[in-house]
Amino acid sequence: LFTLGPLVAGVAVALAGPCAGVLLTAALALAGTLGVAASPLARTTPPAPVRRPGEQPVAPLRAPGFARLLVVMFGVGTALGGIELVAVGSGGQGGGSAGTLVATVAFGGVVGSVAYGRRTWRRSPAVQLGVPCTALTCTLLAATALPATPVLLPVALFLSGLAITPALVVGYGFADQLTDRPVRAEAGALVSTANNLGTSVGAAGTALVVDHGGVAVALVVAAVATA
Repeated sequence: LFTLGPLVAGVAVALAGPCAGVLLTAALALAGTLGVAASPLARTTPPAPVRRPGEQPVAPLRAPGFARLLVVMFGVGTALGGIELVAVGSGGQGGGSAGTLVATVAFGGVVGSVAYGRRTWRRSPAVQLGVPCTALTCTLLAATALPATPVLLPVALFLSGLAITPALVVGYGFADQLTDRPVRAEAGALVSTANNLGTSVGAAGTALVVDHGGVAVALVVAAVATA
């Protein structure tokens, strides 16, 4: 999904212009939405959870540790938005096409998530979340010290994706552990909101930083957000 998407959009833009890329993206999103809506699972009502009389689930924002999790996911999203914009901004400047570089980040995410899912983890979710965040911070800081060559920049982007996706996976799983079952859909929506808000802020902020300070400064800002 995230690896082929940038490549398909890049081909559409190259052949027919940006308008074609936007329209193709909209058509794919509409097709996917209709496919989900047509699924029998979308019309299945899950059984109501069994609760003791008078027992009420705790709202996600009142669950211990959940607000801090949202802050972490916001920081990871900020880094993701910044990294993807760096990839777009570096396209055509000796680092390869923008679509290829964005796909490199996504491919790293695929490898990272598969590697994470194939292993049984005994550490707490907090530790599991801290490891990829630390690895991402170190990768971004190391990338600022290296020249943005056609080889090194894709490697740095791949390693960034390798760390980001496990952090997202752990974040959603951690939200389930911190909240009661009846409110887990709300908890997941809040985690998604924090991540998407961070991605938007990261993209907008990185655009300003790249224009005035360059790619290296933008990577430092993304590292600070992750830390």
